[in-house]
Amino acid sequence: MKGNVIWAILIVGLLAGIFIGKWLGRNDTSTTIVDNPTLVREISELASLEVTGSSRLTETNVTEKGFWNSMQHFFDEETLLLDIPYTAKYGCKLTASDLKISKVNKGEIKIEIEQPALLSFEMRLDKMSQFSKNGLFIFQKDDKFKAPVQKLYNETKKKLEKETEYIKQAREKVEGILTRFYAPMKIAVKFAWKK
Repeated sequence: MKGNVIWAILIVGLLAGIFIGKWLGRNDTSTTIVDNPTLVREISELASLEVTGSSRLTETNVTEKGFWNSMQHFFDEETLLLDIPYTAKYGCKLTASDLKISKVNKGEIKIEIEQPALLSFEMRLDKMSQFSKNGLFIFQKDDKFKAPVQKLYNETKKKLEKETEYIKQAREKVEGILTRFYAPMKIAVKFAWKK
């Protein structure tokens, strides 16, 4: 009888231990959305799109062909051809107020973010190719290339600032990187691009 009581106490203690262990070790999970605007801002700024190309400029006072025009060009022609490679970067340059992260519903967030824009533009003057032709009475000036290069720089930069295809590609790159960032947490991301 004494042995049965001991066995009964051991069995009851073992069962109580199992239930207490289950109760203490129950698996309560909750999803926490990573709401770190600083990290999202840094990721967005790093997700820049680099574009390379070449700018060309032709300036000439050559007009029509013909004998008298050919003679005039022989004496006072001024023709300049420039071809300068460039590198441009598009991306998001964000301040604290330009980014807002909000929870839409369980497992989904909305990121309100500024549109990508041209962040930097560099002309590679060290790789510039040029051609100039002067008539007999036209003398080369020391600063002959300064004004045309400046004009080419300004025109190309204005054109690239309005280049919608590059802005679209930069936007898609930012969306892709942030979507992949939240994917392991099983969080879907909606984007609202501010104008």
